[in-house]
Amino acid sequence: MGKIYPHPQWKDTGDSKETIDDEPALVTKLEVGDTSTHITKDGDGNMVFTDAVTGELTLAELEGGGGGGVDTSGTPVDNDYAKFTDVDTIEGRSYTEVKQDLSLEDSDINTLITATKLDDLTAPDDTADLDATDALHGLMSKADKGKLDGIEAGADQTDATNVAAAGAVMADGSVPVTAYVDITEAAEPDAPAANNLRLHALDENGFSILAYKDSEGMVRKFVKDAVFIVYNDSGDAIAAPRAVYASGSTGTVPTIALAKADSSDTMPAIGVTLESIANGAYGRIMQVGLLEDVNTLAFTSGDILYVSAATAGMPTDTPPAYPNIRQELGTVLVDSETVGSIQIIARTAFDDSLISIVPSLEGSPTEDLATKAPTSEWAFDHDAATTGVHGAGAETLLNTGDVGTMAAETATDYLAIANLENPPTEDETTKAPTSEWAFDHNAATTGIHGVTGTIVGTSDSQVLTNKTVISTTNTVEEISTVASSATPAPTGGSLRNFYTITALAAAAEFAAPSGTPANANKLIIRIKDNGTARALTWNAIYRAMEFALPTTTVISKTMYLGFIYNSADSKWDMVAINEEA
Repeated sequence: MGKIYPHPQWKDTGDSKETIDDEPALVTKLEVGDTSTHITKDGDGNMVFTDAVTGELTLAELEGGGGGGVDTSGTPVDNDYAKFTDVDTIEGRSYTEVKQDLSLEDSDINTLITATKLDDLTAPDDTADLDATDALHGLMSKADKGKLDGIEAGADQTDATNVAAAGAVMADGSVPVTAYVDITEAAEPDAPAANNLRLHALDENGFSILAYKDSEGMVRKFVKDAVFIVYNDSGDAIAAPRAVYASGSTGTVPTIALAKADSSDTMPAIGVTLESIANGAYGRIMQVGLLEDVNTLAFTSGDILYVSAATAGMPTDTPPAYPNIRQELGTVLVDSETVGSIQIIARTAFDDSLISIVPSLEGSPTEDLATKAPTSEWAFDHDAATTGVHGAGAETLLNTGDVGTMAAETATDYLAIANLENPPTEDETTKAPTSEWAFDHNAATTGIHGVTGTIVGTSDSQVLTNKTVISTTNTVEEISTVASSATPAPTGGSLRNFYTITALAAAAEFAAPSGTPANANKLIIRIKDNGTARALTWNAIYRAMEFALPTTTVISKTMYLGFIYNSADSKWDMVAINEEA
């Protein structure tokens, strides 16, 4: 290595030119400090440096080490450190020799140096060199760095996205869920601490059931009372949705077969299948709830469905007639081939034996025929029978509350025995029920004497057609419709109640249903606004179950709500809600 000179301080002399705007000036001689120190160019084009100590040297001579400098000692190698052993000699020193020269240990160096590789003070050859192995290094481990890399830029500890990704809990105790939570089936857990519930998933005959256990050790299974597990041992696969009855049991699970309303042996239905169940397999049925995404195109919204007496398992909108057994399965809420829905409520089955005794009458009476056999279906011909009670001989009317002896008496005697008026009042066709009177057949030749409207007999087997029975005594149904009301008031006193608002034009506060409801009475409310969303509020007697009571309509969309009366709590419980897509 040649000699090293300090950099000179340059300045212009009187006959040189100054540098302007950082651009060099062309000069033939540059004097530095005084006239004895200068830079020139020789005849060969070499730059010549002249000073009082070294004399004249070209640039090549300076680079080649000529003219004096600092010598090296020993045999230095790559990455050695330089040490001046005297004023003009440099000796190569290794890392170990440097530590010895400075009386330093590795720990001292690690404390002093943090800007380069800390393991061996050489350039890092891989990322492993940067993994902290000692707290003195001042670096984090790669595992900790990986955690930081997983946090989005600018995130903080209250950011729900990062907290959810880490499976952590927010400061307010909540656990944010951005999509879903998977709960893996496991054995029933121990009871949690007081005032806590322990959510878990159980296996029930091959189906995952969501459940929770309280601090007392009691287990509750979600939707257990609406959907439950059954076993098909009928001998054939059972499709969905089909009405089924309990044919027996296996272990703690009921066995099922297709229900059919023509026999008490295959009734009542306990629910509707939710999926096709192979013979010898477990499956699920719904007893109460909303059955969705089924084909209901054969029906109309609002139709009540029954167990069929003709086809086993099939629902029908025609009530089976006596002697078949009638049982409601539910109500069609949406009629569609692909997204139909049915509010399933498998009610108690009953037969129509009492209804069946109401006779059916001939559409037109037989002219001049006054009597028919007791088993005949017939109507009175009042023109032909103007004496006595139609269908029987004359003078046979008796008051059933009196005790008398029938003998060969005159018509007048019969009337006296029966405690009837004698003679009847002319042109009088009706009297109060407590009156003692006889019919004036000449004055009343149409209808049943003494009664307005049409009366049917009670001893003949007859069928009524084209009749609508309206009742407020919990027997049949009431249907009411309004265009709009700020205080809608449905009925609730009948077994079935259907209330429709066709064009709600104001905020509506639903009043308690009218009438005296019986336990398990059903109420369906259908609501549609007039093109503007309307606020909805509810009397305290309406109670939300799984879903909240709606607080507003959706513009121009039909909404169905299904309620069942709970006499134990005096509440109308909302068990179903569906809205037009």
